[in-house]
This record gives sequence, C-alpha cells and structure tokens, in this order.
Amino acid sequence: MRFDPPLRLRSKHPAKVIRRMNDRQRNRLPRHLFYGSAGAGFVVSDLYTIDGAPYDGSTAGIAYNAGYDYCFARGFTLGLRYACFRMKAELSIPHPIAPISSVLRCNIGTHYAAPEAGYSFRVGNKFMFSALAGIGYVNYFERMEGTRFSLDGFGTHGIVRATLLLSKRLDIGAEVGGYSSYFTSSALETADFDGHAGIKYVSIAMGLHLHF
Repeated sequence: MRFDPPLRLRSKHPAKVIRRMNDRQRNRLPRHLFYGSAGAGFVVSDLYTIDGAPYDGSTAGIAYNAGYDYCFARGFTLGLRYACFRMKAELSIPHPIAPISSVLRCNIGTHYAAPEAGYSFRVGNKFMFSALAGIGYVNYFERMEGTRFSLDGFGTHGIVRATLLLSKRLDIGAEVGGYSSYFTSSALETADFDGHAGIKYVSIAMGLHLHF
C-alpha cells in the first residue's frame, strides 16, 4: 500500500525555500550596465612626439571613460567602451645656433573606443567584480601653440572593476585599467620608430553606474 505523507511534511521548511529563492533573485547580475568614471592616468612607456622627439616633465594626467555592458546569465559580458587620457608635457627645442634650448608646453592624449568582453560575478548582495578586455581604435593627439597634430592606430585595454550596489538602479564603481596604443612606422614617416610608436598608461578611476 502506498503511503503519502501530509503536505506539511512533504514540503519541508517552506520558509527556507522562499528565502533561498529571494537570495537567488537578489544575487542575480544586472543585465544592462551603463557606467562613467574619472580619475588619474600614469604613462608607463617612453613618451615621444609624433616626429620622434622625447617629451620631458610629468607623466601623470587625467583619465575618464564611459560605456555599456550587457551581462549574460552565466556572467559573461559584452559591451562598448570609450576612454580618454590627457596630460601636459614639455618639449625641449634646441636653438639652431646658440647652445641653449627653449621649452614648449603642450597637451597630449588619446581617444580610445573599443568593444569589450569579460566576466562578472557577485559576492553577497552588495558587491560585483568584473574583468574586461578589448581591442579597438585609438587616436593620439598633440596640441601646442594653437596647432593640433593627430595620429590614428589601434589599441588594447584590460580592466579590473569592483562595484558596490547601492540601490535597485544606482551603483558606485572603482576600476584599475591598462591601455596600450600602437602606430606603424610608415604612418609616422620616420625611420626606425618601432620602439617609439605607441603610448601605454595605467588609470585608476571611480564613478557612478546605472543598471537594470
């Protein structure tokens, strides 16, 4: 003879089951994430002008970025990123006759846009961590005395990001990223420029995120 236990026995600990379902719902990753952040950037490569002359002075500047990430159910993400780095530098120009040189102050930087892919996961109900990487288009520019020079190439980036989930829609995030740009010697119209054709910098930034 078949014996069916009472419903209250078959359904053990219904409150725990509901609580587990609620925790799973809260721990879901945001499907859509829009972000923007700003911070400091530090050049970690040798720095040269477009014509190959070395820059002097500081190698720190301002970095900011913005973008969008779509997160799949298993944590993999696809998105788009824009990043900009700007800094002030000095260029020593030797005098053609006298043994002296003049210092020319200029602004340099990069615009960078690229698709990115990565992986995100949550720790508890409040924290999310992401690792992202991509390859895309970069524009390097120099501005001095009202004149602008620019050069197009390709670049790569890698990001590690931590996000604090403040509410159902608003978060605050901090990230550390590395950006590299590359240009060919033929585009620079200079010989033996392989070691100089590019700029690499590390950025540390914080900003607000919007998710849903």
